[in-house]
Amino acid sequence: MYITATSTRKVEKVARKLKVDSLSKDQVLRLCAVIEDKVDALLARGCSPLRFA
Repeated sequence: MYITATSTRKVEKVARKLKVDSLSKDQVLRLCAVIEDKVDALLARGCSPLRFA
């Protein structure tokens, strides 16, 4: 999320919508790292096995 300059406040805003009351900066960093890893894996997988009509 550093690539898009996502701030702690932006992540907390999303978390509140998911019924999470508060997050520390460390929790935000860990959450962003997990999300970034999952996005990287998804992008690396590519779309070649998918067929579009």
